[in-house]
Amino acid sequence: MSDPNQDIEPLEPRLPDRVKKRVEAAQRAIDEFESCHVKCGFIGMSGVGKSSLINSLAGERIAKVGIVESTTEPQAFQHGGVTFVDLPGCSTMSWPLETYAKRLDLPSFDFFVLVTAGRFFEDDLRLYDELVHVHKKHVFVVRNKFDQDVRDAKREHAWTPERAADEVRENLAENLEKWGIVPDVELYLVSALRPNWYDFRSLREALLGAVDGVKRMRMRADISAWGKSEMAQKKVLADGRVKRYALASAASALSPIPGTDVLIDLSLLMKMNHEIMHIFGLTEKQAEYLGTFGTNASAMAQRLIRDLGKLASKEAVTAGVKQLSTGRSAAQLAKYAGPIGYAIGASVSGAIGYSMTMRYGQGVTKECYYDALSLIEAVAEDILEEEKELEAYA
Repeated sequence: MSDPNQDIEPLEPRLPDRVKKRVEAAQRAIDEFESCHVKCGFIGMSGVGKSSLINSLAGERIAKVGIVESTTEPQAFQHGGVTFVDLPGCSTMSWPLETYAKRLDLPSFDFFVLVTAGRFFEDDLRLYDELVHVHKKHVFVVRNKFDQDVRDAKREHAWTPERAADEVRENLAENLEKWGIVPDVELYLVSALRPNWYDFRSLREALLGAVDGVKRMRMRADISAWGKSEMAQKKVLADGRVKRYALASAASALSPIPGTDVLIDLSLLMKMNHEIMHIFGLTEKQAEYLGTFGTNASAMAQRLIRDLGKLASKEAVTAGVKQLSTGRSAAQLAKYAGPIGYAIGASVSGAIGYSMTMRYGQGVTKECYYDALSLIEAVAEDILEEEKELEAYA
């Protein structure tokens, strides 16, 4: 007697070639994004605030801030796919300029930030010249602690911030011309303690412009946003990442979430949640850093840490998807998948997986976007209040 089950094919997803290629491309995009790295070098004398500037760009305290320490060896600080490297001073006995670039492998860096908090030093300018003209690298010139310059200019000369900025830029042009460097360098006047003031946001956009493709996406995800327009750019990025995760989930055929008929990889959703939270600066360490700006930001950060900390848990993901699927049949859910839902054809579970991941991920992105806006608004309030206190004290 023949086996009645011998002609039954295994119950596993069968994706048409066209859709399978899209799914595979989505997984490659996820992997490429995760493996992508951007390397940024920070040049400048000790005490100019390189560590504070790195932290402000990362939106997280990754570099130790000190007032007496000096950089005698390169110090690398990893934040997502971006590595910020605090470089030692050149033209010293330990780091002569003649071998500096080769020993530190400076050609491997994507770009550099030359930081000062006062006048530029000859060694920094010589290194700038070599990086730009010999190694053909982007070097962004930054005057940090400009808030102090503005206060000093107001107290000593009754200058406006605009007048102070003009004076600093003229001084830079004179210094560059003195050392034979073309004086058309863009100078960014910033304060690491006031990352939503002055040229900080322009500097951020300029750094993004120094790289392209996946590297730019990686940087946009990993560096901080201090304004609504930058946060909107992050939302576009997060939405795109959700779509790729949704396509990857279309190929999932793991155990169903308890209480639903939906085949979705829970670990994939948890991974997606964490990535979205990181993009918006809402991981616990990022929120803690933003909370240091003042009482408003601190209260907001504590609440978000408490609420969002649950977002990436397995229980929260399970509950969220179950709630989303309640009262919806497979056919109803599949229609939300759009063209891909119909292309999958017989693999209904793949269409549902795509649809559910999209809807769930879009909800997480929206929640994180508005929470992140609330947090940076609280930071802005704290910075303004502190500035008023400083003016009153002066």
